[in-house]
Amino acid sequence: MDMVILVFCMPFTSQSRRMCFRNTCIISSMIIFICVFNLWIPSMLPYSEFIVRRWRAQYRQNLMAQPKFDFLSNYKNPCFIKIDATRSLNMNVSDGDWKEIPQDSNNIKRYNTGRGLNQDTKLPREPKPGSEIDQNKYQGINRTKYSGPRLYCLPYFLIAGFPKCGTTDLWHRIIQHPDIVVHPKEKEPMFFDNRRFYNDTPTIRPPVSRIEKDGTWLLETYLEFFTEPTTYIEKHFDARNGEPYHDKITGEGSSNTMPINDEWFQLPENANLREPKYTNADHVHHLIPQIKIIVMIRDPVERLLSGHLYFSEKYKYDTNKELFHNVVVDAVNKFKDCLKYNTERGCAYDKSITTIKNRIRVGLYAVHIADWFRVFSRQQFLFLKTEDYIKDVRATLVKVFDFLQLEFPPLQSQSSMLSKEKINKRTKTFDMLPATRKLLQDFYRPYNDRLWKLLGDERFHYTYSEIDSLK
Repeated sequence: MDMVILVFCMPFTSQSRRMCFRNTCIISSMIIFICVFNLWIPSMLPYSEFIVRRWRAQYRQNLMAQPKFDFLSNYKNPCFIKIDATRSLNMNVSDGDWKEIPQDSNNIKRYNTGRGLNQDTKLPREPKPGSEIDQNKYQGINRTKYSGPRLYCLPYFLIAGFPKCGTTDLWHRIIQHPDIVVHPKEKEPMFFDNRRFYNDTPTIRPPVSRIEKDGTWLLETYLEFFTEPTTYIEKHFDARNGEPYHDKITGEGSSNTMPINDEWFQLPENANLREPKYTNADHVHHLIPQIKIIVMIRDPVERLLSGHLYFSEKYKYDTNKELFHNVVVDAVNKFKDCLKYNTERGCAYDKSITTIKNRIRVGLYAVHIADWFRVFSRQQFLFLKTEDYIKDVRATLVKVFDFLQLEFPPLQSQSSMLSKEKINKRTKTFDMLPATRKLLQDFYRPYNDRLWKLLGDERFHYTYSEIDSLK
């Protein structure tokens, strides 16, 4: 090619030849670029939305860079004291619809989300003998002052997954235990999976709202979410060797914490990666390494249909068995296409391939749980099978309280727990088409096989026969 250019440019002057050579090089480079571009772009089209989201990403608070908390040994719940110099004089402990904490600790009200016990209901509990400290005279940490040391508590337990597996029903039963105290209104702060990236419900906030300019939560916001449970935990204790031991615990039930890591690319520790190095599991472990994690698992085929129907009522979209079939076909095809240009794990955390109608990725239990097993010990998990929970609620509650190291509650509390009606009942339902069921069973089968092997428990081996696919 150089020889052709040289021959072509010989009749011209030296300056003209140089200009001709330069222009020819530019044109040749453009031709080569266009050829490569035309070959590259079609293969990158499925990845284009991800690239755009990465380009527009706003990096969020780096939780992995936060200093570890020094938890207090005389609290069963993970609580710590922090020197707080950032609270202003106009920051109150309670505002909005929150109830002020009574000064008399004996009159402190039970906290729940409004669907459990009445706010004024007190649960009976046998007093423990040998108390050598007057609770009414115990000073503790002044939580209302604007600076200085303050007591903060993080959750002792977390119902981390999976949505539409009975987590809400379980939550409203276990929070009636006398030793569990939770946020008065909200089961799901959704800090790790949602509100630190975007806040679609700005009315849900802690009593002291420390947020970014766009309404997203900071770690300090999450700490403030547990303000009232923290006050209750501090005011109630037993005396052990003349020292106060606070044995109440708090928790939260954000069931998307385990499967939903959709905004991982907005975290600075995951910059320039095609799949996350750190997920919600790493962030929870960094902040609360000893947390206890409850996971509810359900047949992923039934879970997907349940979620589709739930969101159809919430977001008011039309659905029937034929429309659901089309949604499933589209979701399965998109996931398979994603696997052509990305890793399985990358696709499991890629929100661009699914919508609220077809969160097919949530049912990849083995993929999500493996990320949590990477940082937490197996002993910190309690896995519950939804089908077993439905058959025997009491047996499941026994497992939960034993896992949380709590005594089984008094008979009156047991009666209240067991007699509660099911939470989140669906008013809309239909049976999926046999073709839809067969498609989903084939899709989930390899992940189901991996799940029970990962857990080492054949109870979680969801298998499908030909009869199942014809239902």
